[in-house]
Amino acid sequence: MPTVNIDRYDAWASDGKNNISIEPSDAMTILKGHGVDFLALVNAAGAIRRHFFQNTVTIHTLDNVQNGACPEDCGYCGQSKDSDAPIAPYKIKSVDRIVADAEKAQKNGAYRYCMAL
Repeated sequence: MPTVNIDRYDAWASDGKNNISIEPSDAMTILKGHGVDFLALVNAAGAIRRHFFQNTVTIHTLDNVQNGACPEDCGYCGQSKDSDAPIAPYKIKSVDRIVADAEKAQKNGAYRYCMAL
């Protein structure tokens, strides 16, 4: 299985910094993971992020508006109806509670507030 030449990661980083899109064939190589050095890939992606955003981050808050009361039986999920995960279940929060949580997230600097059931 061929590996991606290390110079290719530098080229991807350079292109990204110049707003040049990755070639579809390169994207497929990355998505398939064949011969990809993931640390080199993360480093290239990090170079692009640092170029545009330096060391800044944005805060996103994900609020469970329902916990452990899901009617689905997804075996991988701690909130499944069949799960024995040690979580405190609760039904959907009230609108007032959700709004209060969103306001708190905004006050604490969240850029985005997302709700999950």
